[in-house]
Amino acid sequence: NSHQEYAKKVFNSIPDPAVLSQIINVAQLEYQPELLNDPMKYTSYNLEQDKALNLGVYGTDLSYASMFEQTQECLTYLKCVNQLCKSLGINGVFDENTSDRIEANKSNRDSLLTIISGSFAQADEYLTKNKRGNFSTLIITGGWIEGMYIACNLTVASKNEQAATELAKHGETLTSIVKLINSYESASTEVEKLKIDLNSLLPFFNELNKPNTSLDLKIGTINQLTFKLSDIRKDIIKKG
Repeated sequence: NSHQEYAKKVFNSIPDPAVLSQIINVAQLEYQPELLNDPMKYTSYNLEQDKALNLGVYGTDLSYASMFEQTQECLTYLKCVNQLCKSLGINGVFDENTSDRIEANKSNRDSLLTIISGSFAQADEYLTKNKRGNFSTLIITGGWIEGMYIACNLTVASKNEQAATELAKHGETLTSIVKLINSYESASTEVEKLKIDLNSLLPFFNELNKPNTSLDLKIGTINQLTFKLSDIRKDIIKKG
């Protein structure tokens, strides 16, 4: 089943926070909590599709906080993820046990990231087994958008060559996500708009991957990509 294969392939790259941690590591970037979604907002997501998309967003926020060993923020975002999982009927993932493990591993970022990505893989498995793969697609999409939004902001701020190079590699993941979401059959105008929005990001990555592009041009392209991502993200988190 090709949908399954895409989903697997994409799922292996997100919300596993590889994109962020590479960029943060190479560019020695600072923690910027103001980039994250407001943790008080999880109660305002009523539609299942919004819950799934924002579960992805909060999952990335959780990973990002854990990269900087921000235990308090980790537990705050874990609560958002836990509540959204519950209300989507994904049980036994991101529960008290997970928060105990985060607490116990709070000074080891690699363990934290492993715990988080393992829990997301479990959630994915649960959804696939229960023939709710569509939700997985939305979780993955929300997670990727948030990850790229943070990564682009950090890269533009740092103007770091290696960060720009790492970021450019994620065009491949985007291609897989576009295939995933295009195969998502939905009567929702919001999901249809998301398909168009994601397709509109592909040219930016084509630009970034052109050979011999100067750092200035790359940062210019990433800056444009940041604006576009920011708009798409606003639609998802519905802020203002």
